[in-house]
Amino acid sequence: MRKQRNTKKSGKGAWSFRFVGVAFLLAATFGFVACSQTSPTSEPVVSTSPEVVRTGEVVPVQKLNLQNTSAKKVIPRGLRMAMISTLQKDAPKTFQLKKGVLTKGVQTFLASNLPQRLTTMFHPSQTQLLSQPGEENWQFSIKLDSVGYEGKVKPVSLAQRKAAGNRMTYTYKGTKGALSEWYINGPLGVEQGFTLSSEPQSRPSKQALLVLKLAFSTNLRAEMLPSKQGIVFRTADGKKSLYYRELFVKDAKGKTLPARMKLDGKQIILLVDDSKATYPIEIDPVFNTQTKVLSNDATEDDNFGYYSLAIDDSGDRAVVGAVYEGGTGTAYIFTRSDTTWTQEQKIFASDRALTDRFGRAVAISGEYIVVGAPDKDSTGSNSGSAYIYNYNSTSSVWVQQQILTASDAAAGDQFGFSAAIVGDTVVVGAPNDDSGSGAVYAFVRSGTTWTEQQKLTGDGGNFGEALALNTDNVAIGAPSDDGTGNPGGAAYVFTRSGTTWTQEQKIQPSNPSSAALAFGRSLDLDGDDLVVGIPQSGSSFTGSAAVYTRSGTTWSLQQTLNASDADQLDFFGTSVAIDGGFVVAGAPGEGLTGSVYTFTRSGSTWSQTQKLTPSDVSTFVGFGRAVSLGASITLVGSNGYNGADQTGAMYVFQETTNSGTCTAASLSSTPVSPQVAGTSILFSASATCSGGVIPEFKFYRQQEGQGWVMVRDWGSASYIWDTTGAFSGNYNWQVWVRKTGSTATLDAASSIMKYEITNGASYCNNVSMSTNPTSPQSEFTSIDITGNVTCTNSGTPEYIFYIRNPQGTTSLVQDYSTSDTHNWTPSIAGDYILYVWARAQGSTEAYQSTTFASYTITGNACNFVGLSAGPASPQTAGTSVTFTGNATCTGGTAEYQFWLRTPAGAWSTLCNYSTSTTCNWDTTGLAAGSYVIQVWSRAQGSTNPYESIASDSFVIQ
Repeated sequence: MRKQRNTKKSGKGAWSFRFVGVAFLLAATFGFVACSQTSPTSEPVVSTSPEVVRTGEVVPVQKLNLQNTSAKKVIPRGLRMAMISTLQKDAPKTFQLKKGVLTKGVQTFLASNLPQRLTTMFHPSQTQLLSQPGEENWQFSIKLDSVGYEGKVKPVSLAQRKAAGNRMTYTYKGTKGALSEWYINGPLGVEQGFTLSSEPQSRPSKQALLVLKLAFSTNLRAEMLPSKQGIVFRTADGKKSLYYRELFVKDAKGKTLPARMKLDGKQIILLVDDSKATYPIEIDPVFNTQTKVLSNDATEDDNFGYYSLAIDDSGDRAVVGAVYEGGTGTAYIFTRSDTTWTQEQKIFASDRALTDRFGRAVAISGEYIVVGAPDKDSTGSNSGSAYIYNYNSTSSVWVQQQILTASDAAAGDQFGFSAAIVGDTVVVGAPNDDSGSGAVYAFVRSGTTWTEQQKLTGDGGNFGEALALNTDNVAIGAPSDDGTGNPGGAAYVFTRSGTTWTQEQKIQPSNPSSAALAFGRSLDLDGDDLVVGIPQSGSSFTGSAAVYTRSGTTWSLQQTLNASDADQLDFFGTSVAIDGGFVVAGAPGEGLTGSVYTFTRSGSTWSQTQKLTPSDVSTFVGFGRAVSLGASITLVGSNGYNGADQTGAMYVFQETTNSGTCTAASLSSTPVSPQVAGTSILFSASATCSGGVIPEFKFYRQQEGQGWVMVRDWGSASYIWDTTGAFSGNYNWQVWVRKTGSTATLDAASSIMKYEITNGASYCNNVSMSTNPTSPQSEFTSIDITGNVTCTNSGTPEYIFYIRNPQGTTSLVQDYSTSDTHNWTPSIAGDYILYVWARAQGSTEAYQSTTFASYTITGNACNFVGLSAGPASPQTAGTSVTFTGNATCTGGTAEYQFWLRTPAGAWSTLCNYSTSTTCNWDTTGLAAGSYVIQVWSRAQGSTNPYESIASDSFVIQ
């Protein structure tokens, strides 16, 4: 958050940003090193690229590194998933499972999820997710298929399932130890998990990864997220409808295990490195529909830039706090020349001590810097201090000028938690003063001496946790203020006349009934404009920000700002900054990395203009935890990523004004087609662009007979295709181009390039099906169902056959084999659907090609029956109840049989088969409890035990 303001931006021209630097992937003690450097008709399906996706006007220009440091981890891994698990486990009753339709004695369970707009059906052998009424119609089914190690994966079979509350558990057979799959329906989505009590089989090698293969079917298009930690499923028009992400794996000791997922045809494959695991282990992804999910292994070391950073109003100098560097904390000063940032100096307290958290707050104004150390034991434990530094132009060195403390300092005040400086005035926050009420202290300079001018207080609630100073105006956040009866928070504006500060207005959230909004956790002030962060507002902490304007001495809400893709746990508004008609707001929980959103004002209306994301990471880094504005520069802080350590990072975005576009794209390959499988092939793209535009590219591939696949999202002009394991045959390639940072689908597309792979794995395309005799036929006719497919590379095809009966149940009737024919003798009339899947022999894919056809069996059959009771449940014992069946038959007369199950679970016949549609039940003397009534129906003369079933419960009181 910016800590001072004394200039205003004109707001003319278009706003966009160029990414000019990333600082502190490793915090440094000494030294600094710098270095630089015809569209498919529908968007294809799967992204498998390890490249970085950049959103917004984000162009990598320079990366800054500091070296030689040690780091200390302070936040445990898995914090985000712990938050998710807690929210899921404690979900309200509306997320609990309910019994669905009972078909042939097998119960289906339903789970509704209004926040995610999902309906989940738990079938006996698979789980199905459906869009809710009113949404675009889609469905997604998934089942665990096989488990093992790479090269040694074996099928598993369902042993049992159990529903309890908002949780469904499936247990499986086929592994050495116990294996269970579970689902938890909650506000963040449908959480899926797998628990393995031991290694599923003998490990073939120490390097072999644990593999779980899940077969899925859907009418959506699957696309891998760049992080390899998630999959997005899109509708035909490209709308993101479902996510499978948040992959997190831990062992019995709570250690996070490396894991990733990948797409392979109609399979999702989870890969886990369990070589150092202590069993049992838990594998935990989540299904949801919101544009968001988080990494599970975030840790912090130096926290460079994570809590504090500031840029001066010229945009040429920045100061960044690293609160845990060296155990005491430090701050780093950088200067800018054009687009190059250079470390100027590292500063630390003259009386530094461990755990001071020096650098928790930083601010800069001209030749003065203030740095807060809220845990300094200056006047008691964690009483806090602030340090003033002045730039000596003769020696070109920043020198500590004075240590500031509160005149009434006490242990635990945390003076220095926040700070701001403009000219000769400094304000320092002590949010824990007076047992958490909080206070702010104003200091002024005369010569080289800073003197406390006044202590400012409010109504409590950690007053002073956030500060922004604008000459004679100071904005103060109190995020725990409970003046509305709930700890929604508040912001205060004080003005100075002469040497006296007076409260001008206390501002509270517009929805005071909402608790714990954290209104005022961040704020920024620019003249008569104030922006306040509300990071815990909305459903499950999506967050928001509010812009207020002043007329005279009255502040009024102008507009509440929200992210266009707001999602749970985004914490939008954790940081905010304002400069003229421009606002930036950080959402460190958004997506896999965190994001920053930009807004511009036209008249009195604010509109989102961009979403900024880091360009060089693909895991949760809290990007957007701190922001600062100055001139044409935006600074964004995160806790960074470097191998296994996260030490902190500062990202620099610079205003650009180009308005050009890209009008053409071309694609070439090295080596040229054809090539044998196993060859690495470099695809290079080029574009024709105007106005100084820097292009970005997206790569697509289409295997012959298959859909388009996105193999690399927006990024650089090259993509390397490793064809190891690729199928023989022809592939189509295309590249899309657009201006970097654009939100357009594309500006232009290359022509389609064909590329042939030889000597690869066999692939079976375009399976067809025939029946002999053809539809329709009568009951008990012998029918041959035959599949036919051609495989590349002289492969041998194998086939699997499924049939869906008139009641809607799909059954496997012949497993994979080289036999292309299945003989079928149906006994019940109605409309059936026949399925044939094909693949090359030796393939582990669920299928490579599929087809289906309808088939009608004529005759007398009752394919649906309804059940009603009069009088309706519940009733007292002694009541005579009549049950009525109502069957729909293709011909003939229906007959009915009625069954009764007691509360103890015993079944008995209530009325034997007859053409009577009713059955009377005398409840005299029956024990109180819940009974189950079931009616079976069939056509008269049929030898089937039943052709349709309906069930209902009935309570005797």
